[in-house]
Amino acid sequence: MNAPIADSAVTRRHPPLDGDAFDALLAQLTNEFAASAAHHDRTAEFPHANLARLHEFDLLSLTVPAALGGAGASLPQALKGFAQWAVDRAPGNLGAPLSSLPAFQQTLGRIDALLFSNRVLLDASARAEHVTLDEAPLVKYTVTNQAIEAVQLAIEASGNPGLSRDNPLERHYRDVLCARIHTPQNDSVLQAAGRAGFASISRG
Repeated sequence: MNAPIADSAVTRRHPPLDGDAFDALLAQLTNEFAASAAHHDRTAEFPHANLARLHEFDLLSLTVPAALGGAGASLPQALKGFAQWAVDRAPGNLGAPLSSLPAFQQTLGRIDALLFSNRVLLDASARAEHVTLDEAPLVKYTVTNQAIEAVQLAIEASGNPGLSRDNPLERHYRDVLCARIHTPQNDSVLQAAGRAGFASISRG
């Protein structure tokens, strides 16, 4: 069981999440990673240097709850890129930002709900008394598929710009899809859960 970590005991290596300095840091890293993206796509090399840069600023634990040693970024902070795009994008035939449309507001709300569910489930899984070892594969299945759906919603809402190599969503989508190939895979998780369910009925 992971013991809670007091926030005061953790020194953050990135600027405050709601400040201009943090936005500038994200823009800087985005440009750095974009410069090497074509090389990594061509060679299939793992981007070790990019991962090291994220670790340098404690960004790998950005959305991990503060009680577990992370930065505890809120959902609006984690979704800032897509939300900011919808606020800034104002098509001429609309005369208003995309964020003013009910469809975009509902999309962001659906993404919020999916990631909120993931956060609650992962928080519970970090405490052994809430999720058993046998239930862990179902956690992986649920969190993975909800994360994929969240990114898919953002890409569908942003249209062609979401598939551009210059848009972080495009890489996020490819990255999150990789979760499906990691063990246990979806079919194994569901088959094991179904087998266990039928076995419990037989025993009953």
